[in-house]
Amino acid sequence: MIPFIRNSFNFVINAMKNKLILLITILVFISGILVAQDYTTLKTASKKTLQAYNEATKQIMLDNYSQAILSMEALTSKEPRFIDGWLLLGELYKEAGNYDMAKQSLEKVAEIDATYSSKGYFFLAQVSWQLDSFKNCIEACEQYLSFTDISKQRKTQAEQLRSNAMFAIEAIKQPVPFDPVNLGEAINSDAPEYLPSLTGDEQVMVFTRRIGNGRNQQEDFYWSEKQDSNWTYARPLSDINSPYNEGAQTITPDGRTIYFVVCDKPGGYGGCDIYTSTKRGQKWSEPLNVGAPVCSNAWETQPSVSADGSTLFFCSTRPGEKVAVIYGLR
Repeated sequence: MIPFIRNSFNFVINAMKNKLILLITILVFISGILVAQDYTTLKTASKKTLQAYNEATKQIMLDNYSQAILSMEALTSKEPRFIDGWLLLGELYKEAGNYDMAKQSLEKVAEIDATYSSKGYFFLAQVSWQLDSFKNCIEACEQYLSFTDISKQRKTQAEQLRSNAMFAIEAIKQPVPFDPVNLGEAINSDAPEYLPSLTGDEQVMVFTRRIGNGRNQQEDFYWSEKQDSNWTYARPLSDINSPYNEGAQTITPDGRTIYFVVCDKPGGYGGCDIYTSTKRGQKWSEPLNVGAPVCSNAWETQPSVSADGSTLFFCSTRPGEKVAVIYGLR
């Protein structure tokens, strides 16, 4: 009887062990599910949350970014584990130039789930760069580049941004004298001004000013001339500006020819093309597309003309061109 009892006892013990192992396995599995569902997304959020999110996107479509930010601030406050809410809020803050808040929102995305969004790291790298937080910029770029679902264009941008941040860290260690002087209200305004170019005698300056807000913003050219060592109030380059987007420009040393970029203009070769205009008396001629071989079905921008006016340098995304193209004008 004793062997029989012993065998029966062992059978019961083994059965209990198997049940315990099964129970532990089930509990681990359920625990994993609960951890995985520790936050909500656009796919799992409640109808009320999705309705609030969609209302914010409608405000974006109406170019009412400030209201969209307020809506997303309220939503993430009520739903702090709604990861797509933080992602959109971070992007909105970035577009509004509020880089500190953008950084906080995008870091919240990574905190909730470090593998959820490649886009979040790309935005985080951009805002870290704007904040001169170069180490964080490099880290965000590397996180972004670890994803496999990124586009070739974004990959190139992230690699370039990482390279720039690495250079910045080293450059800061070797500072050089730099004391810029603001040109004052004659040139600068509440709008962004950038990409200035000068004639050879440094008496005429042309620059780009971004006007408008949201989807209605565009770039136009303004010019100023120096009188008695002071710049006159900038005036729009009316003969060249159009309803389309004029961006980067370069003027020849004699001030008689200008090369510039126009984007999304009907009749062009690609998304952005290089145009030219010649000054005749006090008027600029009708802008003309430079055409092939300078322009292509790719994206051409950032023209820069040599001091003797014989060579045009520009950037292009055409196949086989990595940074710039050099084209002889004569």
